[in-house]
Amino acid sequence: MTFLTHPNKVENTQDYSIAYDQLLSNSEEILKDVDSLLDKADVSKTDYEGRSYTYSRGGPAGWLDYKNAAEKAWTALYQAIDVLLHNNNIKSQHGGRTEHDREMPERPILGHYDRKLALIKLEKSNQDVASKHYYDRYVSITAGLRNNSNYYTLQDIELVRWEVSRIKDLINELK
Repeated sequence: MTFLTHPNKVENTQDYSIAYDQLLSNSEEILKDVDSLLDKADVSKTDYEGRSYTYSRGGPAGWLDYKNAAEKAWTALYQAIDVLLHNNNIKSQHGGRTEHDREMPERPILGHYDRKLALIKLEKSNQDVASKHYYDRYVSITAGLRNNSNYYTLQDIELVRWEVSRIKDLINELK
Protein backbone atom coordinates (compact mmCIF):
# COMPACT_ATOMS: atom_id res chain seq x y z
CA MET A 1 0.00 0.00 0.00
CA THR A 2 1.33 3.42 -0.91
CA PHE A 3 0.73 6.34 1.41
CA LEU A 4 0.34 9.83 0.05
CA THR A 5 3.14 12.20 0.85
CA HIS A 6 3.45 15.59 -0.63
CA PRO A 7 6.43 15.98 -2.97
CA ASN A 8 7.43 19.23 -1.23
CA LYS A 9 8.10 17.53 2.13
CA VAL A 10 11.23 15.49 2.59
CA GLU A 11 10.05 12.29 4.26
CA ASN A 12 10.69 11.99 8.02
CA THR A 13 12.25 15.44 8.25
CA GLN A 14 11.03 18.97 8.73
CA ASP A 15 12.70 19.97 5.47
CA TYR A 16 10.71 21.21 2.50
CA SER A 17 11.91 21.56 -1.06
CA ILE A 18 10.21 24.97 -1.27
CA ALA A 19 10.63 27.98 1.01
CA TYR A 20 8.35 28.50 4.01
CA ASP A 21 6.96 31.71 2.50
CA GLN A 22 5.59 29.59 -0.37
CA LEU A 23 4.07 26.82 1.77
CA LEU A 24 0.77 28.60 2.45
CA SER A 25 0.24 29.14 -1.29
CA ASN A 26 1.17 25.51 -1.83
CA SER A 27 -1.43 24.47 0.77
CA GLU A 28 -4.06 26.48 -1.10
CA GLU A 29 -3.16 24.64 -4.31
CA ILE A 30 -3.47 21.30 -2.53
CA LEU A 31 -6.92 22.28 -1.25
CA LYS A 32 -8.09 23.01 -4.81
CA ASP A 33 -7.16 19.42 -5.59
CA VAL A 34 -9.06 18.31 -2.47
CA ASP A 35 -12.24 20.06 -3.63
CA SER A 36 -12.13 18.31 -7.00
CA LEU A 37 -11.47 14.91 -5.39
CA LEU A 38 -14.44 15.37 -3.05
CA ASP A 39 -16.64 16.32 -6.01
CA LYS A 40 -15.46 13.19 -7.79
CA ALA A 41 -16.09 11.02 -4.70
CA ASP A 42 -19.64 12.32 -4.51
CA VAL A 43 -20.64 10.73 -7.83
CA SER A 44 -22.16 7.74 -6.02
CA LYS A 45 -24.87 10.00 -4.54
CA THR A 46 -25.19 7.60 -1.64
CA ASP A 47 -27.02 9.34 1.16
CA TYR A 48 -28.57 8.68 4.51
CA GLU A 49 -30.77 11.20 6.30
CA GLY A 50 -29.83 13.83 3.73
CA ARG A 51 -26.04 13.48 4.09
CA SER A 52 -23.66 12.24 1.39
CA TYR A 53 -21.51 9.22 2.15
CA THR A 54 -19.08 6.92 0.47
CA TYR A 55 -18.17 3.46 1.71
CA SER A 56 -14.70 2.32 2.74
CA ARG A 57 -15.29 -1.35 1.94
CA GLY A 58 -16.99 -2.19 -1.30
CA GLY A 59 -20.21 -0.39 -2.06
CA PRO A 60 -20.54 2.63 -4.30
CA ALA A 61 -17.53 4.21 -5.99
CA GLY A 62 -15.71 7.18 -4.62
CA TRP A 63 -13.82 5.94 -1.58
CA LEU A 64 -10.32 6.28 -3.03
CA ASP A 65 -11.01 9.84 -4.15
CA TYR A 66 -12.41 10.57 -0.71
CA LYS A 67 -9.41 9.02 1.06
CA ASN A 68 -6.97 10.94 -1.15
CA ALA A 69 -8.88 14.16 -0.48
CA ALA A 70 -8.70 13.64 3.31
CA GLU A 71 -4.96 12.88 3.17
CA LYS A 72 -4.21 15.91 1.00
CA ALA A 73 -6.30 18.15 3.26
CA TRP A 74 -4.25 16.98 6.23
CA THR A 75 -1.05 17.74 4.29
CA ALA A 76 -2.30 21.29 3.67
CA LEU A 77 -3.09 21.63 7.38
CA TYR A 78 0.27 20.48 8.69
CA GLN A 79 2.11 22.66 6.16
CA ALA A 80 0.17 25.69 7.40
CA ILE A 81 0.95 24.82 11.04
CA ASP A 82 4.61 24.31 10.14
CA VAL A 83 4.66 27.84 8.70
CA LEU A 84 3.15 29.19 11.94
CA LEU A 85 5.78 27.41 14.02
CA HIS A 86 8.63 28.42 11.70
CA ASN A 87 7.58 32.08 11.74
CA ASN A 88 7.56 32.01 15.55
CA ASN A 89 10.93 30.20 15.69
CA ILE A 90 9.45 27.27 17.61
CA LYS A 91 11.10 23.87 17.54
CA SER A 92 9.90 20.79 19.32
CA GLN A 93 11.71 19.43 22.31
CA HIS A 94 13.52 16.17 21.83
CA GLY A 95 10.61 13.74 22.25
CA GLY A 96 9.29 15.29 25.43
CA ARG A 97 7.69 12.13 26.80
CA THR A 98 10.05 11.70 29.77
CA GLU A 99 11.96 14.12 31.98
CA HIS A 100 15.23 13.07 30.36
CA ASP A 101 13.84 13.80 26.89
CA ARG A 102 12.61 17.22 27.99
CA GLU A 103 16.16 18.09 29.06
CA MET A 104 17.59 17.25 25.64
CA PRO A 105 18.42 20.05 23.20
CA GLU A 106 15.64 21.20 20.91
CA ARG A 107 15.40 19.69 17.46
CA PRO A 108 13.33 20.29 14.33
CA ILE A 109 9.74 19.08 14.32
CA LEU A 110 9.58 15.62 12.83
CA GLY A 111 5.91 14.74 12.82
CA HIS A 112 2.42 14.93 14.29
CA TYR A 113 3.39 14.40 17.95
CA ASP A 114 6.26 16.89 17.78
CA ARG A 115 3.98 19.38 16.03
CA LYS A 116 1.49 19.15 18.91
CA LEU A 117 4.29 19.69 21.48
CA ALA A 118 5.52 22.70 19.51
CA LEU A 119 2.03 24.21 19.38
CA ILE A 120 1.70 23.82 23.16
CA LYS A 121 5.08 25.50 23.58
CA LEU A 122 4.04 28.34 21.25
CA GLU A 123 0.75 28.92 23.07
CA LYS A 124 2.51 28.97 26.45
CA SER A 125 5.00 31.57 25.23
CA ASN A 126 2.70 33.84 23.20
CA GLN A 127 -0.66 34.98 24.58
CA ASP A 128 -1.79 36.51 21.28
CA VAL A 129 -1.31 33.18 19.53
CA ALA A 130 -2.82 31.29 22.48
CA SER A 131 -6.04 33.29 22.09
CA LYS A 132 -6.42 31.85 18.57
CA HIS A 133 -6.36 28.23 19.86
CA TYR A 134 -4.18 26.79 17.10
CA TYR A 135 -3.45 23.65 19.12
CA ASP A 136 -7.16 22.91 19.61
CA ARG A 137 -7.94 23.65 15.99
CA TYR A 138 -5.08 21.51 14.68
CA VAL A 139 -6.02 18.54 16.87
CA SER A 140 -9.75 18.73 16.11
CA ILE A 141 -9.32 19.13 12.35
CA THR A 142 -6.81 16.28 12.33
CA ALA A 143 -9.24 14.05 14.21
CA GLY A 144 -12.04 14.95 11.80
CA LEU A 145 -9.93 14.24 8.72
CA ARG A 146 -7.94 11.23 9.85
CA ASN A 147 -10.54 9.38 11.91
CA ASN A 148 -13.34 9.91 9.45
CA SER A 149 -11.17 8.71 6.58
CA ASN A 150 -9.57 5.71 8.27
CA TYR A 151 -11.83 4.05 10.79
CA TYR A 152 -15.47 4.30 9.85
CA THR A 153 -17.39 2.17 7.39
CA LEU A 154 -19.31 5.19 6.12
CA GLN A 155 -17.28 8.25 5.25
CA ASP A 156 -19.12 11.52 5.53
CA ILE A 157 -18.15 13.70 2.58
CA GLU A 158 -19.84 16.75 4.07
CA LEU A 159 -17.78 16.46 7.25
CA VAL A 160 -14.54 16.51 5.28
CA ARG A 161 -15.81 19.48 3.24
CA TRP A 162 -16.43 21.32 6.54
CA GLU A 163 -12.96 20.45 7.87
CA VAL A 164 -11.44 21.66 4.59
CA SER A 165 -13.27 24.98 5.01
CA ARG A 166 -11.72 25.28 8.49
CA ILE A 167 -8.26 24.67 7.00
CA LYS A 168 -8.91 27.40 4.41
CA ASP A 169 -9.90 29.79 7.22
CA LEU A 170 -6.73 28.93 9.14
CA ILE A 171 -4.55 29.51 6.07
CA ASN A 172 -6.21 32.87 5.38
CA GLU A 173 -5.65 33.84 9.00
CA LEU A 174 -1.95 32.94 8.81
CA LYS A 175 -1.45 34.99 5.65
